Amino acid sequence: MLATAYEDDLIVRNPAAGVRVIVKDDRPTKRHRMTPEETQSLLSEIPADYADLTYLMAATGLRISEAFALVWSDFKMSEAGPTLTVRESKTDAGRRTIPLSPQTARKLIERQTKATAGPIFANRLGRPMDSSNYRREVFNPASERAGVPWATPHSLHHGMASLMADHGYSAAQIALHLGHADGGVLAQRTYIQPTMIDAPAFVDDALQVASVASFVASRDPGSPKT
Repeated sequence: MLATAYEDDLIVRNPAAGVRVIVKDDRPTKRHRMTPEETQSLLSEIPADYADLTYLMAATGLRISEAFALVWSDFKMSEAGPTLTVRESKTDAGRRTIPLSPQTARKLIERQTKATAGPIFANRLGRPMDSSNYRREVFNPASERAGVPWATPHSLHHGMASLMADHGYSAAQIALHLGHADGGVLAQRTYIQPTMIDAPAFVDDALQVASVASFVASRDPGSPKT
């Protein structure tokens, strides 16, 4: 809870960072990640004025504070593809440039025809939207209607990480895209599921060589007895 509050800029530091709690009894696991199907259901319930914002967070994994701080100069179109540069972050790792999916870029281009300066997601006065109002008045009611009342905006961040892991991205790549400062430790522990390796045929070759050497040594009259 405290980690999520820190990520969402509700507290200035996480007092529980590094603390590990061992629970011996069986307790229901609290959901954090949203499946693609759950995300689709949520997006279908988001009011039109906030649809682009919510889609962007789902499609990029941006934290809510990062999304609300975006300005139009952060959005670039180039031969290499569309990107967003995140400048507002607590860490150096959080300040990063991320590639955008075609649909995400199209949504921003359509939105850009209405405003080409200032915040990408502005209120009626042209100022950045208020994240607390968004949670309370938009996201929470939509999550209730979508059947995922446990979800928070940060669940979209977790959902993107899980989706990347499912599609073969490494822990380091996930960390780089999402702005994690640990180089992939959290992603490896949280999102990437261990898979069975192929049968290690090389073991037979290695042991067979060792067995032959042992056999030859045992047949050599001059070899020491064991």
